[in-house]
Amino acid sequence: MRGLACLAALVIGGASLPASAATLVQTDNELILGGFDPFDSSLGTLNSVTLEVQLFRPRAWVISTPSDEPVSTVVDWSVNGQWVLPGSSATGGVDVFVPLLGSGSTAVLLEFLEDGLAFGFFGVEGTGAASLALDPSAFLGGHIVLNGYDMGYFDPSGADTTINTPGSPNLIPLAGACFGPWGPYEESEDYCGWTSYKLTYDYTPATTAVPEPGTWAMLLLGFAGVGVALRRSRRRAVAAA
Repeated sequence: MRGLACLAALVIGGASLPASAATLVQTDNELILGGFDPFDSSLGTLNSVTLEVQLFRPRAWVISTPSDEPVSTVVDWSVNGQWVLPGSSATGGVDVFVPLLGSGSTAVLLEFLEDGLAFGFFGVEGTGAASLALDPSAFLGGHIVLNGYDMGYFDPSGADTTINTPGSPNLIPLAGACFGPWGPYEESEDYCGWTSYKLTYDYTPATTAVPEPGTWAMLLLGFAGVGVALRRSRRRAVAAA
């Protein structure tokens, strides 16, 4: 009887322990834009949603100076821009901004000659990273696609970039263009550089149904009854012998 009671107590104690937390991770990037599947509520209760963003964004510039022959110069540059994830149900309707920063020094050969000008191209680039808390309720319905953009990529003024170079050359941002190994090229913002997403669902797993207290009491009484009956039958068998 004591063994049965102890066993039942252990079962009750184990059933009352809280379920451990669990995570589910999905990834996406702006070259694919596959989006994210909603959370499957049959897995448990969704507690929070975290989005990790990694950014790399190159830009292209042209520099020119009066000359009838190729010349070279050194360009010091810094980027202090922003990448934005537009407001949606996932962000609570608020635009989310991530700093896009970078700096460097580039030697530029002004090797192209035209109308008394020597000109060449160079690139600047910014990187960024952030961990964003998103609204869990937005991930309980349909498929969700996240797509941010570099605010300075199409800016014809190049306002988020500072450039220092000797002399007084003419500097022009090439809005909507990347700078690659072979020079500038036009490309859509999603395909210039890269943006990667990592989405994590933190949730409490669903647990199996636990019997009500009244059910446990009936089970314990049943165990006790069986034990008493077994003990009495043993005593009768001993007396008859």
